[in-house]
Amino acid sequence: MRLPELNDIPTERDMISVFNGYNHNLVIEENEFYDMRNMSSSSYPSLSPRKKRGILSSIKLNDESSYSLTSPEGILSKDALCVIDGKDVVINGYKIPDFVSDDESMLPKHIVSMGAYVIIFPDKKYINTQNMTSDKGSLEAKRVLKEGTVTFTVSDIDGVDYDAGIDKPESPADGQYWLDIENKSLKQYSADRGEWISVPVVYIKMTYDDIGETFNQYDAVYLDGITAAGVESLNQKTSVIYKTGSDYLLFVGLIDNAVQAAQSLSEASPVTVYRKVPDMDYICESQNRLWGCRYGIVGGNPVNEIYASKLGDPKNFYCYMGLSTDSYAVSVGSDGVFTGAATHLGYPIFFKENCFHKIYGSYPAQYQVQTTNARGVQKGSFRSLCTVNETLFYKSAKDIVAYDGSLPSGISAPLGNVYYKNAAAGSVGGKYYVSMQSSDGDWNMFVFDTEKGLWHKEDETQASMFCCHDNDLYFIDASDNKIKSVSSSSGTAEEDVEWFCESGIIGFEYPNNKYVSNFHIRMLPAKDAKVSAYIKYDSVGDWEHKGTVEGKTLRSFVLPVIPRRCDHFKIKLEGRGDVKIISFSKVLETGSSVV
Repeated sequence: MRLPELNDIPTERDMISVFNGYNHNLVIEENEFYDMRNMSSSSYPSLSPRKKRGILSSIKLNDESSYSLTSPEGILSKDALCVIDGKDVVINGYKIPDFVSDDESMLPKHIVSMGAYVIIFPDKKYINTQNMTSDKGSLEAKRVLKEGTVTFTVSDIDGVDYDAGIDKPESPADGQYWLDIENKSLKQYSADRGEWISVPVVYIKMTYDDIGETFNQYDAVYLDGITAAGVESLNQKTSVIYKTGSDYLLFVGLIDNAVQAAQSLSEASPVTVYRKVPDMDYICESQNRLWGCRYGIVGGNPVNEIYASKLGDPKNFYCYMGLSTDSYAVSVGSDGVFTGAATHLGYPIFFKENCFHKIYGSYPAQYQVQTTNARGVQKGSFRSLCTVNETLFYKSAKDIVAYDGSLPSGISAPLGNVYYKNAAAGSVGGKYYVSMQSSDGDWNMFVFDTEKGLWHKEDETQASMFCCHDNDLYFIDASDNKIKSVSSSSGTAEEDVEWFCESGIIGFEYPNNKYVSNFHIRMLPAKDAKVSAYIKYDSVGDWEHKGTVEGKTLRSFVLPVIPRRCDHFKIKLEGRGDVKIISFSKVLETGSSVV
C-alpha cells in the first residue's frame, strides 16, 4: 500500500537584537519603531524606557529656607541653578525680589551668562554673581536734570578747571593759558620757545549735584536738552565720559566762546544724560562681549543691525574711542526678521529663516560679516539652538539640522512627514532634547542621540526652556509651570514611567509565500515592572492582547506570541517601569500565495 508523502514546511528564524529607535515613515527597518512613547537609547543596543524625571517645586536658599516656585520664566546654570520666577530672581541660593517684569510684553525672557554677569532681556537687567548685594540693576542709566543749574567748564583730565581767558594776553607768563576762540583751541604759553602751544586734549566738565554717582568712567552717554551757549556740540550726541567725580562728568571738547557756561534747569527745559542699551531681538555672549540683533523700526527709522558691547562691559553699546575694546555695530542686507542668535566655536551667529550671518575677527576693526544663504532658524524656534559636542543643532523651517561650521545638514528624516514648529532644545550626555509642536497643535519631546545617530520619542511635554546644570538637564514644563529634570538626580522623582513602542508593518518585506508563524520577545523587566504585547492585523481593527509579563525578580523572560495568518501585522509592546527589551525573534514558514 502506498501512503501519501508529507513534506516538512521549511522554516527559518530571524532575530533582532539591535534596536534603532524611532522612524515615523511608512517603510522602515525591522529594528525601528513607527511610534513610541517614553523610550530611550540609554541601553542600546537593547531598548528601554527613559529614566524617571525629577520635579523641582522649590529651591533651597543659603539661609536654609525654601523658595517655592510658582511661575518660572527662565533658567540658567551658574554656581547653582538660577531661576526667574515671576518678578523674582533666585540665583546662587539668594532671592532678589521684584527684579524683573512679569508683564506679557516682557516675555519671553532671554538669559545669557557673561563671565560673572547674568544678563536678562528684554528687561535689560544684570546681576554680578560675585557681588550681588551692590552690583546689580539696569544696564541702562538715565538722569533727567530738572532743578537748579548745570555748569560747564574747560578743565584738564583731573577735573581741574583751566584759568584761561578769551582775550590774548599782551605779556603772557610761562605756562599761562589762553582760549583761542578764532581757532577753537586752548593754548599755553611757552617762555622757552616764545610761542603759544595748543593743548592737545581739552575736556568739558559738566557739574551737577551727585551726577557722577549714576555713571562710570568710559560710559558712552547721550546728552539732550543742552542749550548753554558754547557747548551745543554736546547736545543730541553720544559722548564718552573720560572721568567722573561725585558731582561732575568729563567729556572731550571745548567751550568755543568762553571758559565757562551755565544753564538753568526746569521741568520745561531739563537736561537728560542717558546711557542707552539698544533694544535687541536675540542676544548671545562671545569673546567677552554681549552681542545682539534687531530688525524693525527704531526712532522712526528702519534698522537691520547687529550689535556688540564694549569688551567686558555689557552696559555700553555706543562707546567708540578708536580702541580694540570699542563697541561695534553693523547693518546687514538680508531681508526678513532675525529668528535666533548663538555662539558656535567662538563666533557669534545671527539667524534668519533663509540665511545666517557669522561674525569673524577678534576686535571691531577686524570684524567681518559672512552671510550664508542656507537653512536658518525657524521663526519661533530660537530656543532650539543648542551645541552638542562642537556641533550646533537647531530647528529650521523644514527640519532639524546639524551645523558644524560649513553648511547645515538635515538629521530629522526619521520624524516623518510631520510639520513641527515652536521648538525648544537642550543637551546633556551627548543627547539633543527637543520639544516641538506639530501642525495639529500637539506637543512632543524627542531625543536625538548624537553618538548613535538615533531618534527616540518621549512624551507630550511642552518645554519652554532648557538648561544643563551639574550633568543634568532641566526644563520648564509649560503645561504645569514646573521645573523638571530629565533624570531624578534632583527634586522629587516621578512615578514609574508608562511607555509603549509600536513596530512598523511586518510582512511587506516578505514574498507572499512566507508568513510569520510565531515570534518571541526576550526581555529583562525590573521588579514590579509590567509588559504587555499586542498585535494588529492588516492595519484594521483593534489591538489584540497576546500576553503580559510582570517582573517579580530581576531575570529575563521570553514572551511567545503566535499571530494568525494575514497579509501583514504590527506589534506593540506596552508597559510600566524599567524594562530592557533584549531581542525579537520571528519564525518564518513557507505558505501559499493565498492568505
